[in-house]
Amino acid sequence: MMNKISALFALLELFVVSGFAQDNARNSFLASVGKEEEMEKCGFVVNAETAILFESKEEEQVARLFQEMLKQNYGLDLVLAKAFIKPPASIIRFSSAYTGDAEGYHLTINPDQVNLAAKGDGLLYGTQTLLQLFPAAKSLQLELPCLEVLDQASGEKGNRKAGVQKLYFPQ
Repeated sequence: MMNKISALFALLELFVVSGFAQDNARNSFLASVGKEEEMEKCGFVVNAETAILFESKEEEQVARLFQEMLKQNYGLDLVLAKAFIKPPASIIRFSSAYTGDAEGYHLTINPDQVNLAAKGDGLLYGTQTLLQLFPAAKSLQLELPCLEVLDQASGEKGNRKAGVQKLYFPQ
């Protein structure tokens, strides 16, 4: 599993470092689910006050790699913890509270929290999707669009099915 994680994040780092590829991936993903402007109406802000929360050892490994990617690519050194005495205002949560297949994941982004629920390889696939949503422009305050992605196997080996829902919150 660790070799898979290392290989995936090595490829992701090359992908994220290339601003052109990052913007194209983000725009393509958002275009596939609807108008980007509408998705951006409500956003989750990632800044120095944001924290990363994990539940298990497996999630901790992926959360640490995610933390390192944000530090290298955006200069954001986010706090990483299994629990908080006083919860931060905004949290990126890696959770095993997913009941689907081992390659699936459920990613939810709302104004207060990012929640990635997955197990096994789904944790890596969900993290890859999350990283694609980050803007290419380096900044100490980044905004992610609010959305919900449920990605799971369709039953046939190797076939994936992703369902994306747009979430709108009144201003």
